[in-house]
Amino acid sequence: MSGDPIDVRDDLKQRMTSLARALLVLDGAALAISISLFLGSGGPELLPSETQLLRISWWTLLGSLAASTGVLAAMLLRRWRALGIALGIVAFLSFLAGFALLVAVSASALGVYTDDDAAGTTLRRHI
Repeated sequence: MSGDPIDVRDDLKQRMTSLARALLVLDGAALAISISLFLGSGGPELLPSETQLLRISWWTLLGSLAASTGVLAAMLLRRWRALGIALGIVAFLSFLAGFALLVAVSASALGVYTDDDAAGTTLRRHI
């Protein structure tokens, strides 16, 4: 253990930078993978409500991506205290909401089962 005092501001700045970078990676990966899965060939058929939730999740993740970028920009401009902390909170909450919606849509899209009836095989959803 060193005898150097830890500057609380430097520690907070380092943590905010780490959080912003992690959110940039996670947001970008979630957006890229989900867009390619849902819009690519062979993507699942979605109900209109699922499509709307998917759009909201993408916009929310994009907002988190923008807020995370804003945190890093605020730190570069040395205006990171109030603005950086506010953007960091927005980025984190947006990420949680967007990712939760993305998981909900993905889980709902997997909830399909077949039902044999007189007309043939039909697909029904558990919602």
